[in-house]
Amino acid sequence: MNISGADAGVIALVRGGEARMIRTAGLYPMQKDISMFLDRGITARVVRERQSQLVMDVASDPDYVAIIPETRAQMSLPSYLAERLDWCTESGDAST
Repeated sequence: MNISGADAGVIALVRGGEARMIRTAGLYPMQKDISMFLDRGITARVVRERQSQLVMDVASDPDYVAIIPETRAQMSLPSYLAERLDWCTESGDAST
């Protein structure tokens, strides 16, 4: 978050059709070990397409799911270990 200037961030462990939040920071709700189904949202698209996403205006993205209502932009990055998607890192900015 320091490098990107984001207001919120999360690291999630991806297994099957779920992402389990391992670490949250900033404006993200302080909930640990919460799982999210990956059937919708920008993060689900990152997992499905195996591509990083930088969305400068989340209001114009049909996949966006508002977890933090103030979010204006979102960056989601997949991380791989031995060609298997293991982690997804997400950060959001409310001041764009």
